[in-house]
Amino acid sequence: MSKEELNWQEALVILKDSGVKTFKINYSGSGDSGGIDGITYFDKENEAIDHTNVDINHDGLQDLCYPLLEGIEDWYNNDGGDGVLTVDVDKLKFDIVNNVNYVEQETYNHKGSIKKLFKEA
Repeated sequence: MSKEELNWQEALVILKDSGVKTFKINYSGSGDSGGIDGITYFDKENEAIDHTNVDINHDGLQDLCYPLLEGIEDWYNNDGGDGVLTVDVDKLKFDIVNNVNYVEQETYNHKGSIKKLFKEA
């Protein structure tokens, strides 16, 4: 497959011709950056397909998917997050499970007297 830019219609034809029923994109980020970690392809029996058997520009497919991750909860800034984008090639539907990390802070107050710590002279 050439490194030319893909569009969704071309990508779907190539994926179907390669026996792909669904594909999953794992992504993660934090500290003001993030990205796609990888793609896994699945056949109609939900068995993984070796990516070398899918004749598609994998980077181009990732580029098509980035806009789907824009506008959802912030998974790449501050404490970051991760998730999985699943695309059903036959139904032309996608599902995103997006996890956002955050730090929770609990405050405790303690009072006492230091008088009991005085040494007797």
